[in-house]
Amino acid sequence: MQKDFRYQALGALCFLLLALTLSGQGLAQQAASRSLSQVNISPFRIVAEDALAIVNSGNLKRAKARIKDLETDWDRAEAKLRPRSPEQWRAIDKAIDAALLQLRADSPRAPAAKEALQNLLVELGRPDQSAAAAPGKTEASDLAKLPITDIIAVVEKLQAGTRVLDVSFEPKDGQPAYLVRTYANGKIWDGLLDGVTGAAIGGGTVIDELALDDEDKAEVAASKHAKITLRQAIETAEKAGEGRALNAGLEQVRGRVVWEILIQNTKVSRQVHIDPITGEIL
Repeated sequence: MQKDFRYQALGALCFLLLALTLSGQGLAQQAASRSLSQVNISPFRIVAEDALAIVNSGNLKRAKARIKDLETDWDRAEAKLRPRSPEQWRAIDKAIDAALLQLRADSPRAPAAKEALQNLLVELGRPDQSAAAAPGKTEASDLAKLPITDIIAVVEKLQAGTRVLDVSFEPKDGQPAYLVRTYANGKIWDGLLDGVTGAAIGGGTVIDELALDDEDKAEVAASKHAKITLRQAIETAEKAGEGRALNAGLEQVRGRVVWEILIQNTKVSRQVHIDPITGEIL
């Protein structure tokens, strides 16, 4: 009887080890499925490379038409790609928006459009960032003296009556900086602010509200009715996420416009969604 018991115990242990091994493999496969592979990204990269080549040839009007193809295809693929890696998707989406903004500006400039497309290609070639901040961002964020809420205060002081739609931590040349999008009087402004001093880096880019794509128009419309400001949403998200906000702005999530805040702490990054009307965490 004792010998049989030992065999049963050994068998149970082997079964447990096998189960743990299979579970670990399943988790690894599940994590891999949440990233966007280069197979997913390749079609969009091809279009971005085409647009960059056209900009380099000096034909900004044709480049504007080509980048429209990228916007259309990316929006169609959102339902499939975004759930796999929300943070990676958002980083690429913001880079696409930046390229669109430059090519659709009232007076587009080739150098700015070229830089935006090059940045887009970097994001399209970057590995998944859902489990951690992008390479260099964590280190650069440690150097930033101004949190996102202070950057918003700086922008609101510089541009009286403006509405801040989006702020994201975007290091420039290894130095801390924030990319900011604002809205006022039918105009969208995208600019870069120093993460240490809050000073504007360059003049930024202005685009007419009518030139925005449908998603951005919906976000602007939602901002006009929002009762919770971006600063208030960030404060709520930072308290809930027990970390520091790196990115924050209006995003369409499952057909609904919400404040989406990326919180980074010492262990992991996570996204927090805030209802712009009620201020509730979704």
